[in-house]
Amino acid sequence: MSNHGRLLKKKSRFRGRPSTTGFNGVDFHKQSGYFRARIVVNRLRYELGKFETAEEANAAVLKAKQWLSENPHESFATEYEV
Repeated sequence: MSNHGRLLKKKSRFRGRPSTTGFNGVDFHKQSGYFRARIVVNRLRYELGKFETAEEANAAVLKAKQWLSENPHESFATEYEV
């Protein structure tokens, strides 16, 4: 039997736990009662801060991603301010 024309699906490996907030890079920290925003750049995780709502934390993640797309050669850790 030939595989020609067949859609071959590759198993994807999920790394990490899925977000319970529905936003990528945002999770709820039970001990502090705040939402944390994080972003990963070159395999390094940067904490963007703690926020009262998941929407505020998501806005910080989106702002950081936008900054990274506009400034690809800048140092993220020293140049970015939330």
